[in-house]
Amino acid sequence: MMRFLAVVVSGLSLIAPGAHAFELANKIGLPKAEYFIVQHIYSGWWIVGLLLPLAFLMDVGNAVALRGDKTAMMLSIAAAAHRIGPCSPTIGKPCARSGSIRMRSTPR
Repeated sequence: MMRFLAVVVSGLSLIAPGAHAFELANKIGLPKAEYFIVQHIYSGWWIVGLLLPLAFLMDVGNAVALRGDKTAMMLSIAAAAHRIGPCSPTIGKPCARSGSIRMRSTPR
């Protein structure tokens, strides 16, 4: 049951970032004013972001529950680490490898 819940919560937590990624190619060429108008389609999607901490907890719980199966445990730990890693939206730091467009608060 824990595996099923971890997969479902992880999948649900990827809905908003996935929607944004799929629409980015269509929005990137828009003029600035139109781009910000289109951004309003994401109004209220912050609620989906509340699933990120829950998905992290589910990954950790899954790792604990699966400590007898080393491969599954390591995959759960990797999933949990990815959620709080340097490229994670919950940390707010840009990821140099992905070419993130998030702005830094300090100069490079």
